[in-house]
Amino acid sequence: MTIANKVKIRIKRSKRYVFARADGVILEAIEKLGVDYKFDDFSQQSINGGSLQAPASFQIITNSRFKRKIVVINRSINAG
Repeated sequence: MTIANKVKIRIKRSKRYVFARADGVILEAIEKLGVDYKFDDFSQQSINGGSLQAPASFQIITNSRFKRKIVVINRSINAG
């Protein structure tokens, strides 16, 4: 079973609002692929508690060697 199939199964099982969880699903896929990543400065400040504002969506930055396109609902990484 591929990672894409596992992600699709997990989304189908989810009873919560999937659009809000798309970032988490993308992060899980990146971690399963073993890719190093980081968040942009604003998202990282929010995670660390340095900012009271929460970003609408987290910006995930991967290393330049990661070329795969990951799309979950309306969120994507390396799609441009």
